[in-house]
Amino acid sequence: MKAIVAACDSGQLNANVTTVISSQPRAGFQLTKGWCDMRGIACYHNRKDFYEHDFQWESVLGSLIALSNPDLVCLAGYMSVLPEGIVSQYEGRMINIHPSLLPKYKGLVTHRRALENGDSTHGATVHYVIPELDSGPIISQKSVFIYELDNEIILRDRVRSIEHELYVSSIKTILEEGVDKHYKSMI
Repeated sequence: MKAIVAACDSGQLNANVTTVISSQPRAGFQLTKGWCDMRGIACYHNRKDFYEHDFQWESVLGSLIALSNPDLVCLAGYMSVLPEGIVSQYEGRMINIHPSLLPKYKGLVTHRRALENGDSTHGATVHYVIPELDSGPIISQKSVFIYELDNEIILRDRVRSIEHELYVSSIKTILEEGVDKHYKSMI
């Protein structure tokens, strides 16, 4: 999120981040909220575990996204699978960055799985969000080498070092081509 905001501020992206919706634990959210407040970005804390029923979470999340009237919804570390109704509503306008070279290692603990399987490379993928987890059309990927002495933390940090540039460049491509036009070219 911070890399996207920085790219907007520097003119690298011809866009504005208007809203951040965080699923971070309370302490992390407070830092994010303060950072957003200093920049005039609306910031909301919305975790699935705040609600007794999933439909309550879905309703609030859908309303928060709709309030910002986004041209493009960019997911980064929102650690809940989004409801199909929200994903369908923003089809072609919702993207995600995932820490693996999809279609390998959908879901969680991607770095561990790459190491356990003896992969020689790992990386990150930017993809369109569809109802099936980490399965939408791939926009871009970037890889890193896995070295013999790597552990999960070292590999995670190496992948993170490429994620910001990859995500920003993918967003730039989508915006320059046109959000609807880019998605239609992918399907």
